[in-house]
Amino acid sequence: MKLLWRTWRTAATLMCFAIFALGGATLGLFGIPLVWLVWRKEESRHRVGRIIIQRGFHLFVLLMRITGVLHVRYEGLEALRRSGNLVLANHPTLIDFVLLASVIPQADCFVKSALLNDWFKRWPVLLAGYIRNDEGESTMARCRKSLDSGNNVIIFPEGTRTPPGMPVKFRKGAAQVAVRTRQNVTPVVIESTRSNLHKGGAWYLAPEHRMRIVLRVKDDIPISPFLKARPDQPALAARDLNDHLQYYFNKDLCSAGA
Repeated sequence: MKLLWRTWRTAATLMCFAIFALGGATLGLFGIPLVWLVWRKEESRHRVGRIIIQRGFHLFVLLMRITGVLHVRYEGLEALRRSGNLVLANHPTLIDFVLLASVIPQADCFVKSALLNDWFKRWPVLLAGYIRNDEGESTMARCRKSLDSGNNVIIFPEGTRTPPGMPVKFRKGAAQVAVRTRQNVTPVVIESTRSNLHKGGAWYLAPEHRMRIVLRVKDDIPISPFLKARPDQPALAARDLNDHLQYYFNKDLCSAGA
């Protein structure tokens, strides 16, 4: 029975990701042309695009849950329903952004420009107008504009997935964004069982047991103490904030046994 259950979940995993890829292709062939035809203003197109992507991600997560591929639980979800959040989360699995964007209204995100070279992944990036993380001052200005517009900006400070059992190590970019935009941080701690979606795993091969993910939304972390401690030194304030965030996440993950 265990072998049959795992075989089913492997087949279901392949089906889910095939549908995900098909959805990306559909956006490119039909979604973007239609949205750009109906909504003339770029900001309106991106707002509609984020709604479409949220609904699509929600259906994808629902499909993974119904087929037994994934068990997911959210704690403190109400905080993510607000507008103008700067959401910082650790990054253990391949679908962390999908899980967050499926429940966060008007979710914006920092993405690598390399995603535009992936035929299936580029269309959501273009449709939603996600912020590219390598455009210098333009990146920071777009982030501030997005937050002021009521969007919720999601950043994974690690920059890439951290292997299971390893402490998280944050790059300074996310802390710099918080300091320079003077935006409090909404931390989301993501815990997951070992699975095919961790770094180095074979995404298409289901693990022995169904994957379980818990996303815990914690109380906001104010940045005013870091700004007051370094009033004329934003770079050092960002460094202090980054050290604090890294310690905060590692302590929480360690206490949870992740």
